[in-house]
Amino acid sequence: MVPLGSIGPLYLDYNATSPLAPGVLEAMLPFLREEYHNPSSASEAARPIRQAVEVARRGVAELVGARQPNQIVFTSGGTESIHAAFHMALATGNERRKIVLSSVEHSASKGAAQTWQERGYEVLALPVDSQGLPHLDLLEETLAASPVALVSWILANNETGVVLPDPQDFAERVHRHGARLHVDAVQAPGKLPLHAQDWQVDWLSVSGHKFGAPKGVGALYERVPSPSSPWLQGGGQESGRRGGTENVASVVGLGAAALRAHLQANDPTFLSQWEALRDRLEQTVLEAIPGAGIHGQAAQRVPNTTFLSIPGQPAELLLPLLEGEGLLCSAGSACDANHWAPSPVLLALGVPPEVAAGSLRLSLGPQTNQVEIDRAAEILIRVFRWLAQGA
Repeated sequence: MVPLGSIGPLYLDYNATSPLAPGVLEAMLPFLREEYHNPSSASEAARPIRQAVEVARRGVAELVGARQPNQIVFTSGGTESIHAAFHMALATGNERRKIVLSSVEHSASKGAAQTWQERGYEVLALPVDSQGLPHLDLLEETLAASPVALVSWILANNETGVVLPDPQDFAERVHRHGARLHVDAVQAPGKLPLHAQDWQVDWLSVSGHKFGAPKGVGALYERVPSPSSPWLQGGGQESGRRGGTENVASVVGLGAAALRAHLQANDPTFLSQWEALRDRLEQTVLEAIPGAGIHGQAAQRVPNTTFLSIPGQPAELLLPLLEGEGLLCSAGSACDANHWAPSPVLLALGVPPEVAAGSLRLSLGPQTNQVEIDRAAEILIRVFRWLAQGA
């Protein structure tokens, strides 16, 4: 093979992280330089900093479909937002002692559940169907069997891109049995419209670096704001729900990126064009590589994500070869990138381990174009054929 290095790397791993969206750095810079005051300060100089934080809060509220800005709490990212939701649901003396989540959750949700399991809660991971969708009858049976405190479910799977159908109906089923619902929406902003208030979910988590904000900042939507049990004790910031001085520059960047992501997610023309690029990549690869497949293809997916199975070739071998040819993608969650094992998500879908081990996630960004998609397909096909020839 002849590397395409002179062209430069082609990045198709946006579900792992994204570059700053246009305008985000410019919005942040004043708060890294001259506007350095503590937003909790009583001084007049701190007034514009407080105002900037509240403008960002309104932007995030619009993104997730909140009714009021005070339903938004700023955090350090998706993991903290998820753990915070578990804390808010479980740390107030809830007599219910069971947590329910899906078998295809992100490791952050699994980790949060494990934390509370160690504190005496029962954790039940419900199986999903072959596309990653919930068995609603099983959910209802589980909720009816014994009192459940919290259900946590992923909105858009970080590996397959499969979307939870009808979140409002899902929330109604959960609430009907007295439980509360947290939704992991980390992979959703900018890819589908969010309606947290209309869906009646109790908590919803997002992470800035997935949609063009800097790393290290995120947010938690809370349907009924409650300062009764902050998960970080401190100076009473964030209306008493999270202590610690706000990361102002990153919060401002989050707000700027949120406004762009909201417009993007509510632009049907853009979303259909994005999906068409994803479909073009899939079709080209499926036609050229015998036995190739797509995980979750029969379900609704976010428009930027494909999880391809490449027969007979482990991702551990494919990824460095693809990178050498100029294509950056992943074998699933970036949080597991250093552990070469079949994706737990795919195993939960019933995918055979040998197929799961040869699966690649490619995720497009808002600026990905057809030239890049065709180049990515060319590289994938070329590497596969080279390996198939036993070179």
